[in-house]
Amino acid sequence: MNNIISFNQSDLSNEPMSIRGHKMKMTGTQTISILVASRCKQAINYLSELVEQHEHISVTTRLITNGHSDPLYGLEVLPDILIFRIGDNGIQELEELAARPMDQRRPMIVISESNDCDVMRMAMQAGACDFFSEPLTDSDFKCSVERLITDCSTIVSSDGLTIVMNAKGGSGASLIASTVAHIMSAATGMRVALVDFDLQFGALSHYLDITPEHGLQEILTVVDELDETALDGYMEKHSSGLRVLGSNSESIMLADEVPGEQLMMLLDLLESGYEKVIVDLPRQINLMSSTVIERASKLVLVVQQNIANLRDACRLLSILRNEFGMPDDKILVVVNRYEPKSQITLKDIENALQIKPDMTIPNDFKHVTESLDSGVPLYEFARKTAITKSCMGLETKLGGHSMDRKPGLLSRFFNS
Repeated sequence: MNNIISFNQSDLSNEPMSIRGHKMKMTGTQTISILVASRCKQAINYLSELVEQHEHISVTTRLITNGHSDPLYGLEVLPDILIFRIGDNGIQELEELAARPMDQRRPMIVISESNDCDVMRMAMQAGACDFFSEPLTDSDFKCSVERLITDCSTIVSSDGLTIVMNAKGGSGASLIASTVAHIMSAATGMRVALVDFDLQFGALSHYLDITPEHGLQEILTVVDELDETALDGYMEKHSSGLRVLGSNSESIMLADEVPGEQLMMLLDLLESGYEKVIVDLPRQINLMSSTVIERASKLVLVVQQNIANLRDACRLLSILRNEFGMPDDKILVVVNRYEPKSQITLKDIENALQIKPDMTIPNDFKHVTESLDSGVPLYEFARKTAITKSCMGLETKLGGHSMDRKPGLLSRFFNS
């Protein structure tokens, strides 16, 4: 039998707005995040119990008692699905959601105390995919949730998108991203795109001595008119075959100004047009970075051997694990500028981060500086150095083959 239930305002709590999380049902597969929000604690408890019966989801609850009526207000990472139970002031609560830009809304189910037409109309304007008036029938609600989960599950993480991100600014993520992408293209012969998402101070093109004619900002304005071939025409070409997309110094765009729909279109084109996409992503949590992180198959976290780095790395890893549901097997920790005699050892890093470092990249200030100043990538400039070989090892871990191939006689002769 189906349960039919309704709630009343006597169940309101006097607590301030709060968030409570539940454990995920599944790990190691795509996880859909669902936020259940209301001013009624009993409604939250009942709805979250119904939702948690589905697999492959994580459920977060939010109790609203004062302040903002928008259940998404102040969240660093937005859920995949919102389930919002509204009360007497339902229209006002929905108006705040409807005022959000389209790219900051989420697929939503609304449950209302009444079946008032004005409330239903406002729910649709706010982006509701389904609307229920109380008393609520369990089976109908569960079917609606299942449909949204299925829709969200069609967006599957690509096997070809890899993020490289600093644990703390200046740790070397940009150098590693550009070097690994260049090696993939030059040594392995893969079709690779290198994307710089630093919208104000991106410098990857300078690492490769490229002057960008088109910027990320420009492409986002026309991306809905492009296909894979047209996008390739906008990319800057390196002599190795690597394609590069970065920001244009003549235009400025804030991360919050990046339209979500256009960003998704761009990522779709990149993933369908190139075997590997390497993204140098700024160390920020916003709508732009969240969209990219959710699409990634691997995230390379670049750390150094100092306390400030490890503190920030712990914080970032906590966000990746708890907010994005990213499993540790998707995260590669790379210790850059590694010093074997440092007081902070690899074991110390493992204990602090609760994950074992995958790679170390030695400190080689001389070759790195000369490579950056000349715009010649390390793989061309200093191929036999320890730092280049470490980057080749990381490239191979990320799906390349530079360390798998033994050079033939002619190759050894010309490279000697």
